[in-house]
Amino acid sequence: MSVLYVQVIYIRVLYTRLSQVMHWATLYRMTSLRIGFGRAVARLRRAAGFSQEAFALSCKVHRTYMTGIERGKHNVSLDILERIAKGLRVDTGQLMAEAEKERRSSSARG
Repeated sequence: MSVLYVQVIYIRVLYTRLSQVMHWATLYRMTSLRIGFGRAVARLRRAAGFSQEAFALSCKVHRTYMTGIERGKHNVSLDILERIAKGLRVDTGQLMAEAEKERRSSSARG
């Protein structure tokens, strides 16, 4: 086996490993944004005086689904994002800005 062939194999293995690490880093960031989004929704919902069940009803989603959103377990669609923003009486951009603030503050905490 030639040295060049071994080097090519080694580079492919390194590239594969790097791709996997990048993938997991992206997934972690997405997950942390989902958690930040859920925390922002819960905080704004409480500030608006809604119980979780009443808020879920006003957004036309099941209460257990809303629980999952607030816990960062569900990846919401744009339609659900819009319903939640409407229920909180904020625009979607403002809601996502709040989610990003929550994500940053949770990253700073550890």
